Amino acid sequence: MKNIVKILIISFALCTISISNIIFVTKAEVIYEDINPKIDVIKWITVPSDRVVSHIEIINHQNQSILKEPPSMKFYTTDVENPNLTYSKTVYNVPYLFDIIKKGRDDIIRLFVPSVYYCDGYEITTTSITLRIYMSLSHSFTITHEPQASEYEYLIITNDSFWATFNENFKQWKINNDYKINDILIVNVSDIVANSSFWINNSYSDSVNTTGGNPWITDGKEVTSNYTMFNDTQAIIRNYLRYCYDNHNTRYVLLGGNKDVVPPRMICSYAEDGSCGWTNDTSHASDMYYSNLHHCLNNNTNDRWMENRLLDVGCRVNIWDEIDWGFELYIGRVLFDTVPELNIWINKTKAYVTDNFKGNYLNNWMISAKNNTHEITNATWLILHGDTSPPSRIPANVSYVNNQNITAAQHDIIYKYCNGIVPNWDGIHMILDSGHAGFCAGELWNNYQPSLCGNYDRPNFVYTDGCHVGGFGETTVTGIEEWMNDEGCLFAGIANSAYGWFYESTWYQRYMMDYMFDVAGYQGYTVYCFCKAHTLAREVWPDPYAHPCRSMVIKETNFFGDPALEYRWHVSEEPQFISIDNGVNGTTVYSSNPTFNWSIVNNTCKYNLLIATDTLFTSIVVNITNINEYEFFAFYSANDTRVSFILPPAYSLPFYNTYYTKVKAYTKGW
Repeated sequence: MKNIVKILIISFALCTISISNIIFVTKAEVIYEDINPKIDVIKWITVPSDRVVSHIEIINHQNQSILKEPPSMKFYTTDVENPNLTYSKTVYNVPYLFDIIKKGRDDIIRLFVPSVYYCDGYEITTTSITLRIYMSLSHSFTITHEPQASEYEYLIITNDSFWATFNENFKQWKINNDYKINDILIVNVSDIVANSSFWINNSYSDSVNTTGGNPWITDGKEVTSNYTMFNDTQAIIRNYLRYCYDNHNTRYVLLGGNKDVVPPRMICSYAEDGSCGWTNDTSHASDMYYSNLHHCLNNNTNDRWMENRLLDVGCRVNIWDEIDWGFELYIGRVLFDTVPELNIWINKTKAYVTDNFKGNYLNNWMISAKNNTHEITNATWLILHGDTSPPSRIPANVSYVNNQNITAAQHDIIYKYCNGIVPNWDGIHMILDSGHAGFCAGELWNNYQPSLCGNYDRPNFVYTDGCHVGGFGETTVTGIEEWMNDEGCLFAGIANSAYGWFYESTWYQRYMMDYMFDVAGYQGYTVYCFCKAHTLAREVWPDPYAHPCRSMVIKETNFFGDPALEYRWHVSEEPQFISIDNGVNGTTVYSSNPTFNWSIVNNTCKYNLLIATDTLFTSIVVNITNINEYEFFAFYSANDTRVSFILPPAYSLPFYNTYYTKVKAYTKGW
């Protein structure tokens, strides 16, 4: 249990706030806030991920009052288009207000305490107030589950044209090859939309609050007008995702098709141009709408979803939707509109997971780092970040392939590195584009796009922050869409649906790569999943309110591909099997949780243990792909030469049977 609640204090002028004590009780955490406002106070309170704020109450309030009507031209409104609660507003009938602005890894509360408010003709000045904030150990609401509801950790949403292909060519293979997935549910958009249980005014819709049975909409935040807007296909799909999260333990969602198959929500962002002006960016596709399930995301009910302009230096701009910045679901999207295109993607994904690649392909990666004039320099990473600290697993600050610096001329023939034409290279596994215009800068477009890679048997992962490369919501000919449909190109990628933003996009990339490559666990996490690294990078990133471009990048950066897919690295050495309960391979076990031993492989981040009932491994009964000391700390031990691994109870074997095993190793990549 975390024993510290971080509190970020925002004060105006010389206002000070004294925090008394933080008290922990058996069943709940309670924070006592003693506030002495001289002028209006806004506070931000970060709540640990294992706590949920249930309510706030006043336990002491000292004030002075005089008979005085409020100023006629000033008033306070609960209209959330003005959520910053600037102190020029006059507040009626309330000594404090709060709302939860982000849910996810941590919740963030915005608490507003006015220095003056008005009630029954009196002007009331608060001299001190003590607020008790209750945080329950679990949800403050009860979810009613279906009797014996099936668990589908993985959900595919598609249409009738592709349902059979997913069911026959992908579903069982995915279950067999991903230890995280026990079952997969495949549903058609038309079936979701036809089910009135997910329409407006029914369970899980934006017009029903927590008291009414929808845990995702706080009381008082439900929509009360413009119902048609919240009953379109996108809203109904989101309501269904809320239901699946609560009732089927769904955590991974694959949107199976392009915009014509599963429509994205077209949302609004703004980018600041440095002089209090704004680059309008009012309609781009964001699957964050499907991954973040709290709030309606358009509470001012205009034609712009997830709209936010932020206060800038010298500017006061207040256009706001209440946005959920914390994710619940890992969302991936595959862009196709024909069965052959879908099968190309399925085959590339299978090849990535199960095939044996030639040479050192899975160890090869490339960083394209350009400065803000699109040039390769010897200090690109320094320029991108404004400091001297590259991400923890990025060991250089220039454009390179596997730590070998490349020139601009080499950069223009990257596709030759990718398809193995350059001597000593067997292709490029990961392509990471750091710096703008890498995929969309005129003449570089034809040389740099991975659709020219020609890796028909070696799929690529691509990250790029080039503008509009992932713009799949208005057209079907953008970079990501064409690359996914090309047999020689990517099977997974991350890209912007509108603008990349030079510094902000690169900071996001820094967090993403720290999560992907820091196998010791960045900030306590060990991540091997592409989409999880992408999503955590958005979640852990500094407060999105701090800079307008930051919130823009978070909203528009989408993941394409299998959301549960884990990345792989090539190994030249495999572990040597030693024993099963001190017996040979192919021994009869007399315990449901035997101990397996194998030899250490240097520079390894995890092991994959397969247990079968035959020597050809056609009948695999256990497949654990992420064995390491962080994921299985109670069952994993190692010395200088060997690993000992006790089979956890979750994978218990029927004993008195004969089993065969083999172990694979995954290296750190460099």
